Amino acid sequence: MITDDAMKILATAFDLQRAGMDAEGRLEQDFGRDEIFFVATEFGPRQVRLAVPLSGLSLDAHGLQRLLEGNCLGHESGSAQLAWSPIGDGAALVDVIDLTALDVDLFQERVTDFLIYAHYWQIEGPALTGGDAVQPMPSDASEMTTFRV
Repeated sequence: MITDDAMKILATAFDLQRAGMDAEGRLEQDFGRDEIFFVATEFGPRQVRLAVPLSGLSLDAHGLQRLLEGNCLGHESGSAQLAWSPIGDGAALVDVIDLTALDVDLFQERVTDFLIYAHYWQIEGPALTGGDAVQPMPSDASEMTTFRV
């Protein structure tokens, strides 16, 4: 599969909001449907970068630590990464998909997985990164009992 094929698949499945060029002159298309918005950028003939901006996330020390934890082994990000947004200010879920060994079905699976993780972070992210999500560990001086069975 090549990037032209991937972009056609995305255009068929999602509403094209905008087509243009990014700052480096690469084709960039904005897609949306229902509550999801993402940007697909061509990275050469066989790579596509998908990015979903994540608003409402706290980017203080706790919030950034929580994003790193979300990236750890892909538990809360899959094959994508929680990163500084390549398409604007703030955080985003970003995935660069190598199309070399993918057919249409595998590409659709990758996009679906990506959007599931993006939706998770859009809904749960503000609470996960917010200050109210901090669960302080008890200090060594605290009264704590451990039972082993």
